[in-house]
Amino acid sequence: MLPNFAQPYRLVRNSTVQKFFSGECMEIDVIRWTPLLARYLRRFTSWFPVLLEITVEHSGPSPPMPEHIWRFFVATWGELPAATLHLVRVFRITAFGRYCCHQAPKNQLRRNETGQSL
Repeated sequence: MLPNFAQPYRLVRNSTVQKFFSGECMEIDVIRWTPLLARYLRRFTSWFPVLLEITVEHSGPSPPMPEHIWRFFVATWGELPAATLHLVRVFRITAFGRYCCHQAPKNQLRRNETGQSL
């Protein structure tokens, strides 16, 4: 179960991350976390090409300019809480990377349609 107020392994609330990524840098919560939010943005930007590669069938063509990737992300996946939930459920990734906690257990047996182990 994912909380809708925060990202996995991220300290700052989704609402604050979204403000910073959208350029709303004068809010008090954004100002307080600006150095950390700048690192989040670098992580998001560096991970984004991989995210697109994984989700290409669902996301369409990538944005033409790197500074437009946040708007593209929101237009494609929605606000950060909903986008994270969808990305984790469907692709087992987040907007910031792939984490072990979102992967299927290695000891889980795969079964075919008849219920037999593969």
